[in-house]
Amino acid sequence: MFVGNDVLNNSSTLQPGAYGIQTWYAPYFDLGPHGELVFCTVQPRPFNRLWSFLEAHSLVAYYLERMWFRSNVFVQKWQGVSLQWGAFADPLDPEWQQAWGVTEKVLTLLKDTVEKDGAKFLVVKPPEFFQVDPDWQERFIKLEGKLPASFSTTQFDERLRDMGQRNHIPIAFLTPYFQAYRDAHHLRWPYFSLTCDPHYSALGHEVAAEAIVQELEEDHLLPPPSDSRQEAMTHEYQGFSRHSD
Repeated sequence: MFVGNDVLNNSSTLQPGAYGIQTWYAPYFDLGPHGELVFCTVQPRPFNRLWSFLEAHSLVAYYLERMWFRSNVFVQKWQGVSLQWGAFADPLDPEWQQAWGVTEKVLTLLKDTVEKDGAKFLVVKPPEFFQVDPDWQERFIKLEGKLPASFSTTQFDERLRDMGQRNHIPIAFLTPYFQAYRDAHHLRWPYFSLTCDPHYSALGHEVAAEAIVQELEEDHLLPPPSDSRQEAMTHEYQGFSRHSD
C-alpha cells in the first residue's frame, strides 16, 4: 500500500523536518554519488538505556512523552503549508526529486526481492482526499491557510505510474473504485474517513478491501470468488470497470 506521505518518509532529510522537535530513530536509504542506494543504519539515541527503562516502567515518563507528541513544533514547511504536500508539486524541488529517486529504487529493490522468493509483487495506491472530495480546495485552504500554485492533483499518480512502467512494477490505482462507490451511495463528507482523522473509517477499509480483491481477481492472482460473493461485488460496482475515468 503506497500513500501520499510515503515519499516524505523515505527521505532522511525531509522526514526529520516534517516531524519537527520529535526525533525519529529509523534506518534510511540515501543516494550515493552514482545514484546507487546507500543504506544508513539507525543512529543511536542519546541515553537510550535510560529512556527505554523509563518508557517501559514509568507512567510519568509515558504521559510526558504523550504531551511532547501533542505539542510538536513543525520546523519545515513547503511553500507555507505542511511539508508533506511537496511530494505533489509540479515541478519538484531538488530535495523532493531525490526523495522520489530513493522511493523508486527502494520499490524496485522490494519488487526484485519479493520475486526472487517466488511471490508476486503489487503496489496498491488508494486515493488522496482531493480525489474523493469535490470540495477539497475549500477544506485544504481551511486546514493549511493557502493552496500553493505549484500543487498538482495529478502529478503524484503520474510519477508513480511512470515509475511502475520503467521498472515493471504493477500498480493498482483504487481511485475509480472509491469514486464509483461514492456516487452510487451518494456519500458526503467525510466520505471514507473518520470525522476527526484523515485515516479510513470502517467503510473506507471495507471499500478498499473489496477494491483490492477485485483487482487481484481481475489479474488472476486469487481463486475465483463464490457465486454469492461475485453477486455482491457486481451489485456494489455495477457497470464499473477499473479503467473507467
